[in-house]
Amino acid sequence: MTQAGTFLSLSPVINVSMETSSASDRINSRQVSNPRLLTSGATFLSKNSNTGIPAASRETTRLSLLSACHLSSVPEKIKTHHLPGTPTAPDRMLSAHTYSTLTTRTSTGTDITTSTQCSGTWTALEKWRNLAAAKRELRMVGEMLDVDPIIGDEATKGQFLRDIQEASIIHIATFACLEEGILVVTPDANQVQFSAEDTSHLITVEDILTCTLHAQLVVISAGFNPARKNFIDARFRLPSVFLAAGAQSVLVCQWQVPDAAAEKFFYSFYRHLQSKGKLLSSFACAVEDLQNDDRFKSVWVWGAFTLIGRDLQVNLKQLQHAKLDQQIDRVEQEVQDNSTKELLNPKSAIPHVESKAENLEKLQQYLLDLICHQHHQPKVIPALIDTLDAALKRLHVEENNQVTAQLTTEASGSMPAIQLLKRLGFHFQARGSQLTTPYIVFPHWNTDDLLIPAYDALRAVSELVSEPRIMKALCGCLPLSQENISLLIDLISITKHAAEVQLKVRDLSVRPLWQTSHLRQLLLSVGFHQIGLLLAFNGTPRNKKMLTSLLQLLLAMSCYKSQTLLYHLDVNLLGHDSASKSSASTDFAKMPSLTPLLLPRNQLRMSTPWLSTVEHQDEMLEKLRLAKSKSDLSDTLHRQLEHAKSWHQTTVVAQADERLSNYGRPKHLPSKVKVMPGSTASQERIPLTREPVLVLQDIDQRRDYAHHVLHERLENINGRYREQVMKLFLPYIRT
Repeated sequence: MTQAGTFLSLSPVINVSMETSSASDRINSRQVSNPRLLTSGATFLSKNSNTGIPAASRETTRLSLLSACHLSSVPEKIKTHHLPGTPTAPDRMLSAHTYSTLTTRTSTGTDITTSTQCSGTWTALEKWRNLAAAKRELRMVGEMLDVDPIIGDEATKGQFLRDIQEASIIHIATFACLEEGILVVTPDANQVQFSAEDTSHLITVEDILTCTLHAQLVVISAGFNPARKNFIDARFRLPSVFLAAGAQSVLVCQWQVPDAAAEKFFYSFYRHLQSKGKLLSSFACAVEDLQNDDRFKSVWVWGAFTLIGRDLQVNLKQLQHAKLDQQIDRVEQEVQDNSTKELLNPKSAIPHVESKAENLEKLQQYLLDLICHQHHQPKVIPALIDTLDAALKRLHVEENNQVTAQLTTEASGSMPAIQLLKRLGFHFQARGSQLTTPYIVFPHWNTDDLLIPAYDALRAVSELVSEPRIMKALCGCLPLSQENISLLIDLISITKHAAEVQLKVRDLSVRPLWQTSHLRQLLLSVGFHQIGLLLAFNGTPRNKKMLTSLLQLLLAMSCYKSQTLLYHLDVNLLGHDSASKSSASTDFAKMPSLTPLLLPRNQLRMSTPWLSTVEHQDEMLEKLRLAKSKSDLSDTLHRQLEHAKSWHQTTVVAQADERLSNYGRPKHLPSKVKVMPGSTASQERIPLTREPVLVLQDIDQRRDYAHHVLHERLENINGRYREQVMKLFLPYIRT
C-alpha cells in the first residue's frame, strides 16, 4: 500500500545566484486536458533547426529529457502558442528582464561555492537560508491535510527520492529552476563530503526519472527569497519530469508572486479540493478567489499558477483514512515486536528465513553505512576484515576456537559494524567489567553463506577507499538491484578480459547503465568514457586496479554470478540468470492418504485420518522418498544442534579459563603508579589501572547472557529446520 495523503516540504540551506534569461515561451493550455503528458502535444526545437519533433508518448518524453541532460548546449525550448484569454508574459507587462536561475558557476567558470573571490556574494546570499514564507506555507498545507511537513535538516536528497515514490500528494516548497529542472534540498549531514563540488543538495532531472511515482498531484512552489521581486522563467522542464516519472498532475507557480497571494491561493485550493474533489474545479475556484481579492486581482498574480496534466478526482478523506490505517499497522507492529506475548495477532509457527537476494541487499546497506562513516572511522573496515578472517579460520580449524578474541575499540564504537557482525552470526560477551572491548563469540556455521561474500566485499572496499570519487559514486549507487549488478559485472568482465571487444553505448547491456545517472557516474569514476557512440576505457594502472576491485565487490553482492569472472571470461556466465530460468517445474504425485494442509500461522497438518485411505504403489514410493528426505533433515538438525552446543561450550570455557588464570598469580607492581585524583594520606590511593571487581549480580547477568546466546542459536537452527520441512511438504499441499 502506498503512503496516502503525504506531502513533502523541502527547506534547503544552499544558496543561489542570479543570471539573466528569457521568458518569451508560453504553454498551450489546450494540451492540459490531454490525459497524457503536456509534452505529448508540445514540440521540441533543435538549436540549429526550425523543424519540431513531437513527443508522442511518455517514453518519448523520458528519452528526450534524458538526452537533454547529456547535452552541453542550451536546453531545448518548448514550442508553444499564444491563446486568447491567457495572461501576457510578465516581462512584457512589468519590463522585468532578470529572472532567478539556479547556478553554482559564473560565466567564466568559477565555482561560487568554493571561490574566495565570491565571498561577498556568498555572504549576501546567506539571507536566502531563512525561507520563512516556505515554512509558513508548508505548515498551513500540513494542517489542512493533517500531515507533518518535512522541513530543515530532514529534507535531504535521499529522503526526498524515497518518499516521493510512496506519496499520493506531494507539495514542494524550495529553491528550484523550472527551466533546468533542478530542486535544491538540504545536504545530508550523514553523507561523507568527498569533495567541494558535492551535489548532494541538488535534485536533477535524472534523479527524478529514476523514480517511479504514483502521485495524483505534485505542487511545485519554488523560488522563495526575502523580497520576492524576481521571476522564474516559465519553461516547463521540471513539471514535465514529474509527469514523465509517473505523476498524474502538476500544479506549478510559473513566476514569483507575493507571499500573501501564494498562501491565499494554496489555502483556497486545498479547501475546495476537500469539498469538491476535482483538481480543475478546485484550481478554478482558487483562481477566482484571488481575482475577487482587490489586492491580487491583477493578471500577473493569479496568472502565475498553472495546472498541467489530468483532471482527477482526488478523495482527501479516503487518503487520510488510508494514512490512518497505515499508522495503526505501524503501531501494531511496534507493539508486537516489543512484546513477548501475542497480544494482537498470533505469530507464525515457522519463522521467516530470508532469501539469498534479501541477505545480499542487507549486506549492501551495511556496506553503504560503513562507507558513509569511513571518513570519520577509517580503522573500522580493516578491523572487520581481520575479524571475518579469524571467523573463517575457526570454521576450518576448530582448535582455534579455544583461543579467546576481543572486539577492537574501533569496531565496537561503530554501529554499522556491530549490525553487520550480528547479521553474520556473531555475538559478544562482556569481558569482566570492560564493555568497550568484549569477547567475540564467533559463529558456529557460515550463516546463509554470507561470511565469504562479506569478507570479499570488505576487502574490495578497503582498496577502493583511497579514491574519493569512486566512494562518492558508490554512496549514490548502493543498494543496487541484482539486474544492475549483473549488467555491471558483464560490462566490467568484458572490459577486463577482452579489451579487444568494442562496446557501444547503445548496446542492450550497456544502454541501461549509461543512461542511469548514478550508474554512469560509477563507470566514469573507474575510467570509462564515451567517444561518439563507443564506450572506451582508459586502461591506466590505477584504473585497472580500481576496475578489478569494483568487479570483486560486485561479484560478492551478486546472487547469480561466479567468482570465475574475476580471473577469466566465461561467456556462459554472462547475462542475468534469474532463479526462474534455472528452476524446472516438477510434477509431484498427490498423496490422498495424507493430504497435507496449510493452516493459519503456517501450521502444517494432515487432513486424512490415519489408515482411512489405502495408498497405491506410486503413492507408497512417493511417501518413502518423502520420508527419506524428512529423515535426512532430522539427522542434519541433530548434528547442527550438537555442534552448536559444543562450539559454545568451548568458547565459554576459553573465556572462563582466561579470567581464572588472573587469580592467584603474584602481581608485579611498578615502582610508580598513577592514582585517581583527590587521594590523601588518610584515604586509599586508587590506581588508574585498577579493574573493578564483579559482584554476584554482575556475574549472574553475564552467565544468563551466555545461556541466552546459546538458546538463540539453537532456536535459529530449529526455525530453519521447520522452514525446510515446510518446503518439503509444500508441493503436496492441496490448494
